[in-house]
Amino acid sequence: MARKNRTTPDKRIWTAYLIIGVLLMAGVAFFSSWRAMRTAEERFCQTLEFVKSQSTSFEKHNDTITAKALRRTAVAAHQLAENPALDLSDPQCLNRQTEKLWLTGISVLGPDGTLRCESTTNGIGYDRFGDQLKNDAVLDVLSYPRKTYVKRVLLEDGSAVDVAAHRAESTELLLLAYRYTPAEFVEETALSIQSILDGYPAETSGTLFIVQNNQVVAANRPELIGQDVAGSPLAQGIRKAGAAEKLTHTRDWNGSGCYFGMFCHGRSFDLYAYTDEKIIFREALLLILTVLVGYILLVMILQLLRRRSAQEMELQKKEQERKYQTQLEEQNRKLEIALQHEGRQTAPSGSSCSI
Repeated sequence: MARKNRTTPDKRIWTAYLIIGVLLMAGVAFFSSWRAMRTAEERFCQTLEFVKSQSTSFEKHNDTITAKALRRTAVAAHQLAENPALDLSDPQCLNRQTEKLWLTGISVLGPDGTLRCESTTNGIGYDRFGDQLKNDAVLDVLSYPRKTYVKRVLLEDGSAVDVAAHRAESTELLLLAYRYTPAEFVEETALSIQSILDGYPAETSGTLFIVQNNQVVAANRPELIGQDVAGSPLAQGIRKAGAAEKLTHTRDWNGSGCYFGMFCHGRSFDLYAYTDEKIIFREALLLILTVLVGYILLVMILQLLRRRSAQEMELQKKEQERKYQTQLEEQNRKLEIALQHEGRQTAPSGSSCSI
């Protein structure tokens, strides 16, 4: 019966330990997961904000360089248009003006946009870049003599052509003045956004990439450059958050794996960041395991203390029983001695003799 009574409190204590442990681990798991996501969100926000500011500065710098080049070309186009001695039908005359104004070439277009005459110094002519010009906008210059159309045309090899269009004086012809810049010089004078992302290793900072016109133009993982994000499960998963700089769950490029990512808007681009959820919850898992081990150790210590306390109480109880038994034996011994003594005193007086 006593054993059964001891077993019942033990079951209750272990049940209490289990309930407290489950509640504790649930609380720790919730808090650590929430904290891990907030930390990842803050880290991504800081990274995206810095990359966005740097990229915007780079774009402004590059736009300034392009604007200066286009302005110089526009000035040359004005000089050509205002030159009364310029023969727009003589390639040799155009060639002399090309060398004088440090131009790559001069093209003369008719009112319908067809090429009438041209002079070029390196073979780069109207046929190389004409298709990339907005014909309606270019020809619109003919209706406004003081208007100038300028544009930087990027060729397929990375080189650039700075074009300026202006109406020739007292004619219905359009003058195109242009300068060609080789690809290597374009790269040297322009700041590359890619150089910013190269400073963020994907293993520690997550994957970062910049999108323009649904194409990845820069990334800290080279294999992503050129990817189309229009049908990407990853980009669509990040976009489903509906708001910039908000962490959301997504999938990898091929729709597999579990990731967290966010996006933000730049000056003329969108910037994305994502990382594997295992990396985000790695510290949270470590905290959960630490708390679990700590709780198990605490339960073991409590049980050890409880067992020692029970043993001490048992020893005290046995000691009290021993003392009580000793006192009882001593009292019995004294009582027996007293009875024996009393028996000796009453024996003579109780005897009688008759004569």
